[in-house]
Amino acid sequence: MRCLLQQALKAGICKGYTKELLSSLDHPKKVSQSLKKVETTELVDPLSEKEFQILPFLNTRLSVPEIADEIHLAPSTVRTHVQNIYRKLNTHNRIETLRKAKDLGLL
Repeated sequence: MRCLLQQALKAGICKGYTKELLSSLDHPKKVSQSLKKVETTELVDPLSEKEFQILPFLNTRLSVPEIADEIHLAPSTVRTHVQNIYRKLNTHNRIETLRKAKDLGLL
């Protein structure tokens, strides 16, 4: 398990959480606490910087072209980022995405 977690850390996968799991291997009492967090940490593929920039705009009434104007990107690029956010959070619309992002502490 340690080897897999070290590989995940080197690959940049959920760095904070991976470090916590590695630490808990040295402290068995922490293992059960860390395992409880596995259920709530569902992001295998973390959001990119641009996706984090776009995520709060999903909590507004702005359309994709209006969001694009705000952050100086092409509407097609914003649509791609929004679709990536939906895929990474395993959601299908703004409301569901916002709810899940808040549950995961992303907003």
